[in-house]
Amino acid sequence: MLYQTAFLINILKNQKTDFEKDVVNIELNSKTIYSYHSTEYVKDAGTPDRYYSVCKDVEAGIVKAKNLRNPQKCIFLDRDGTINKYVGFARYLNQIELENNSSIGLKDINQSEFISIVITNQPVVARGEVSFEQLREINNKIETLLGKDGAYFDDLFFCPHHPYKGFEGEIPSLKFDCDCRKPKICLLLQAKEKYNIDSTKCYFVGDTTMDIQTGVNAGMKTILVKTGEKGEDGKYDVKPDFVINSLVEIKNIMGGD
Repeated sequence: MLYQTAFLINILKNQKTDFEKDVVNIELNSKTIYSYHSTEYVKDAGTPDRYYSVCKDVEAGIVKAKNLRNPQKCIFLDRDGTINKYVGFARYLNQIELENNSSIGLKDINQSEFISIVITNQPVVARGEVSFEQLREINNKIETLLGKDGAYFDDLFFCPHHPYKGFEGEIPSLKFDCDCRKPKICLLLQAKEKYNIDSTKCYFVGDTTMDIQTGVNAGMKTILVKTGEKGEDGKYDVKPDFVINSLVEIKNIMGGD
């Protein structure tokens, strides 16, 4: 470690260097570098344009707002039909495509004071149709597709349970009436605790009445997005606070917060 540090100091004194290539990659071999996930403000300010962009964020209060010591604003989002195209229950990687403009909408959230968290029911796990590993791969593909467009969500919480029995290959230990299946709010409470979220400054976004009911149950403002099931599932008699055609329109609502 000391040898590598001395070596890096020499590099910095004598020639142009790159932090990732010349510091991180070298230290990775020593296994002394660790990482952790954070929703707080992190941005590369290594060029004049990026530096001025950070200055604007400081002046706008975004840097301070995203400090987890302060109560966080959050956009909670459904997954299927909201971020990726609705295909019923997604079981295979080749079924995963992004909804039109979902990456643009998430990018707008990423550049705002809000953090973004996905809340999704995935009963296919309890029904034995998708393993936890396969679900992880599906979620990873969604993140990869968003990443290619320069967008991301800060975290994802899922419910793997299902209250009804009788499916071939089902997993008995996951077949019960849980507290985390939307429209129940256990997953939102977990996210609230983890990220110091102020529920009164949050929105729940989804394409079904179940999503809207979830937001209502959690005391949040609600947004119906007219993609996926377009709010036509008919499960709950509830009205959203806002209706948008796609996630690209969410910036207009955030701006009025």
